[in-house]
Amino acid sequence: MRIIEVIGNSMIPTLNDRQLLLIKETHKFKVGDIILVKYENKKLIKRLMGLPNQKIRIINGTIFINDKIIKGKYTKYLNYNIDKEFNLGIDQYIVLGDNGLDSLDSRKFGPISKSQIIGKVIIKIWPVGLIS
Repeated sequence: MRIIEVIGNSMIPTLNDRQLLLIKETHKFKVGDIILVKYENKKLIKRLMGLPNQKIRIINGTIFINDKIIKGKYTKYLNYNIDKEFNLGIDQYIVLGDNGLDSLDSRKFGPISKSQIIGKVIIKIWPVGLIS
């Protein structure tokens, strides 16, 4: 396990700049998990929104996985005013920031591989709280 600090606004309103998070190194994930990923020389905190062999479509702020609308408490904050589609391969994942207006994520750099996933956020350490 490791502790990391949120840098930036890409996960607002779920996570805020300067919050501390506990990360568990694991390779078991589900859609909706918040994960820590490596991208170029950066470590990014993002929400996992697409798994291998899935078709992901983002249409005017609505996310579809294999043609089914994704609904959850985190989807009400997603503000992606784009039309984009990803057909994921065997080792490809889609990650998105909850703050779609201010997030470097798969909409810009495409799918990531499992080797880029460092771990899963399990709890906010400061301020104390559960991750949603």
